[in-house]
Amino acid sequence: MITNTHLSFLVSLVLCLPVSLSSAATKEEYLKATDNWVSKDMTDRWKGMCDKVMAAPNPPPDGKFILCGRGEFANALPIACSGVYRLQTGDREGGKKRLEDALRIVRVANKVTVDGYDENQFIDDTSRGQLAFVLWAMIDACKLLKEQGVLAGDDLKRARTMVEKTVDHRMKARPQLGTGGLSNHVNNYGWGGLLAAKFLQEELRSDPAFAASRPDLAAKIDRMIKWSSMPLRAGMNYPWHLHLREDGSISKPLLPPARGDDVATQEVPAPIQAPRIGITEDSSGYDSLSIYMLLRLLEEMPPDQVPEITDARRKEMCDWMMDWSRHIMPVGVVPQFGDSEWGSLDFWIGSFESAAHQFKNPKYGNAAAHFRDCADRLFRYGQDVAGGHLWENLTVAIPVTEESIKPAGIPLGSGIVRQQSPKGDWIPSKVILRGESAKSEEQPFAMFNTFFNSSHSHFEIGGLVAYGSGGSVFLHELSYDAGPMFFNNLFLIRPVNEPFLPFSKVFKDPKQTILQKGKTGLDSNGVKLISADLTEAKGFSYSKIVTDVSFGKIRDGFRLTREAVLEKKSGILIIFDTVTNTQDFGKGAVPFAAGPLWHVQNILSKYPEGFLCQDDVQAIVGPKTPKPIIIASPARPVWIGMAGPNRSSLDSVEWHFLGRHERNDIPQKSHLFLRHEGKTEKEASFSTLTVFVPMPPGTKTIATPPAQAKVDESGATVTIGQRTYSFGKVNSGSIAVALTGKDEKGNDCSASVK
Repeated sequence: MITNTHLSFLVSLVLCLPVSLSSAATKEEYLKATDNWVSKDMTDRWKGMCDKVMAAPNPPPDGKFILCGRGEFANALPIACSGVYRLQTGDREGGKKRLEDALRIVRVANKVTVDGYDENQFIDDTSRGQLAFVLWAMIDACKLLKEQGVLAGDDLKRARTMVEKTVDHRMKARPQLGTGGLSNHVNNYGWGGLLAAKFLQEELRSDPAFAASRPDLAAKIDRMIKWSSMPLRAGMNYPWHLHLREDGSISKPLLPPARGDDVATQEVPAPIQAPRIGITEDSSGYDSLSIYMLLRLLEEMPPDQVPEITDARRKEMCDWMMDWSRHIMPVGVVPQFGDSEWGSLDFWIGSFESAAHQFKNPKYGNAAAHFRDCADRLFRYGQDVAGGHLWENLTVAIPVTEESIKPAGIPLGSGIVRQQSPKGDWIPSKVILRGESAKSEEQPFAMFNTFFNSSHSHFEIGGLVAYGSGGSVFLHELSYDAGPMFFNNLFLIRPVNEPFLPFSKVFKDPKQTILQKGKTGLDSNGVKLISADLTEAKGFSYSKIVTDVSFGKIRDGFRLTREAVLEKKSGILIIFDTVTNTQDFGKGAVPFAAGPLWHVQNILSKYPEGFLCQDDVQAIVGPKTPKPIIIASPARPVWIGMAGPNRSSLDSVEWHFLGRHERNDIPQKSHLFLRHEGKTEKEASFSTLTVFVPMPPGTKTIATPPAQAKVDESGATVTIGQRTYSFGKVNSGSIAVALTGKDEKGNDCSASVK
């Protein structure tokens, strides 16, 4: 029976707290946005799953079980939250219907686990394997339904067994959660296991009859908690492994096993060094999920289970989250990198709300207020720019949102963000250049990637992840499975006898090609980071990223130096690339051509010196559905001028790609590049320049380029108005870049960086 006295564990605070004086998102707003998503954007796949599974005989006569999906299981939580929201806003019938719908999904989970309607295998591609991935959502849905009086009687008893059996299945399939793998998986399993343990503990406490019937359960729960602690332990000691032994003891940090070794038995101590926090993905989408689960484990894990989590390690986690906040573009989104899509927001919102909740003590300074501001900006982007269509998992923010914390963003400047590498090194991950603006959302911004760790990561070291200014986004990476070098705004080295962009050699349809993981057939350049540096100068930020590049069988045959200048006020971005042969390739070497590649949506007009371009939209979600979701910041043209040595050529190829499984349209169909043929002898080198100049909205053509770029053997110059930047040998001594001349107001703007 549903009564008005039953208040959700997710929303009771909404009714009890005074109205927040801040403008940050509230629990009620998150709940309303979730209700809108359920009403307007959630598919009916969960209904099909429920109808088919509940009607299916068990066992099936043909031995073929219907496979349930993790997304359909997870839908139970937003549907249940929507039901509560509707009850509390006076829609009694609608609320009741939603709660009953959520209960239907729970009953499917019960049938799969309690009744064994599933393949008897301990793998992910079973219904129990899919349920284990989102067990945290299923448990929160069960708690919510129980509080509302909907999950009761036999359904509740079966739900207890369902939760227990799901953890049993996952513990058998993955007994070691501290031994690497995808963080979004192991952290999910750990968080689900911990919630399962707490759920069952509460059921034992609240139901004496249940407790009397299960005297064995308390000891089993203790093992669950120990198992669930392993992702947290491993995440705090990345990249080293930890083993949970049969006797319940836990190993010291260990080296990951060599290929072919048994992860459960091989124990080689890791180097003795200060532990650091880390995750295995380098993906703006998967990172958010992994980080959220890690934060929640840190918050909810019983202290005696992970005694090494000291105040100092919590401070380290706070600082780590501060670094993640640097990734947020001024427009209010974490730009996509790695296997991800533009607009992956909900788990980021949950992560920053959780961080604000955990790091509100004054000893952390203004971190909590800053994290609340981050969550709010991401939420506003999702509401205003993405239309509120991306809130499948926004429920994760509700239980951790603390409205009494008023948002106050900490101004962020340029910086280098570091991460722990898979080899245990603390190395640069992102180089971020920021400018100045009266409005924070219009701040110039450029992010370069310097990190690769194999899991959902793209080999894009040195690539321009995103660039924007004035509230517009000019460039960004492509999409999920856009792993090859051709898709990441990089400097390419190609065989001279092949097309610079060989799309027509590999793909069939220039109007619509679906990206597939590992099936592009395109060669990539292996790139290894050597160094990344950043310097602030009067009027601009300067960065230098040095990499070694492999080409075919020539390992580390080239040294590539990518220098970048971002003007703080104008938002103009200059990229100076220099490639140098580190070896004598000999007479048998394959001649090569090289140059920078950039991806944009539209070429408005083309000139000998470059292109006038404009991105109207950043992404189109569900392009094949009746109502595609268009995500777009205000469109604004950008001039992209390129220059190289004599006999360099500028060109473009138009090829339209779709992301994995056609879930996302990739509007950036125009691929611009400069191509120059290099020499094969050792120490031979050449440089190229690219200049990005934001233009006034509505600009369709130009009379003269807004920046004049020149490259020769003595170096390179870029002249913009009355000021000139000089790069390379043209400068004297150790000066890397020099600025001379006058700014727009006629003032001397001379500056240099060594």
